[in-house]
Amino acid sequence: MKVTHGFVSFTEVAAGHHRSYNAWHLFDHLPEQYRLPGVVFGQRWVLTPPLRAHARATAPLDRTHYVTLYLMADPIEETLRDFRALALGLREKGRFHEHRTSHLFGPMAVRDCAASDQALVAAEAVPFRPNTGVHVRLSSEPSDLAEQPGAAGAWTFTGTELSPPELLGVTMTVAWLDGDPDALAPSLASTHDLFSATCASIDPFGTWDWFDS
Repeated sequence: MKVTHGFVSFTEVAAGHHRSYNAWHLFDHLPEQYRLPGVVFGQRWVLTPPLRAHARATAPLDRTHYVTLYLMADPIEETLRDFRALALGLREKGRFHEHRTSHLFGPMAVRDCAASDQALVAAEAVPFRPNTGVHVRLSSEPSDLAEQPGAAGAWTFTGTELSPPELLGVTMTVAWLDGDPDALAPSLASTHDLFSATCASIDPFGTWDWFDS
């Protein structure tokens, strides 16, 4: 099934609720999305405090703890209806996390994809490889990240008439990483974007203690 869109969310979680949020999303909410014919794949990454030191974001995106990306297929209008209906249904059953705020979320169209030489796989397959994290940029122009050291490849997405107003005229570049995110973050840092951050993959059976005080 060909991926035509990405649905992105930049999420803040209230202090003291990160463990419950990760358990909910990893073991309840994310698996449920695969019931939908148009949801091809999904993954969430964490912007840890050490990685935040190399991030750049305008308010309110500067409060982001997690970035989530769902890959979706056509017919996109039907996929989005199913996606929203499922969220509403789960909320009505009490299966929604109430201590989270998504500061920016919505669909964006896939415009381009590229793989680095060392990735071996086709550009269309890059998101499905195991990864150590991602580097995400929101800007007015695409970023050339596919051949950056430590990147397996990159996709670019653009806002469309289906996107919220905040994403119109915005390009999102997502580079999937093979290297250590903490080591790569300084070289990937950018200062001229609405959002630029290196985020780490999440171990489903980890401690999720990044934000413990």
